[in-house]
Amino acid sequence: MAKRTDKWFEDNNIKVLVWPAQSPDLNPIEHLGVNLKDKLKVYPKPPKGVHELWNRVAEERCQAVIKAKGGHTKY
Repeated sequence: MAKRTDKWFEDNNIKVLVWPAQSPDLNPIEHLGVNLKDKLKVYPKPPKGVHELWNRVAEERCQAVIKAKGGHTKY
């Protein structure tokens, strides 16, 4: 980050998390096809649409990232 931005965060008591550039952990496009295909196999009822399926995948990915406390997660 720029020094000016760093100073603004510091002046406003905002804690900035160190996050590696190009981190795939919260990049939803990474491995999307595999996740969607797996979800279709796991749930007893097929989703009513793409949005319902996406909501299932996104929530589980976020929970995995939280559980890993910022570390790497398994796709």
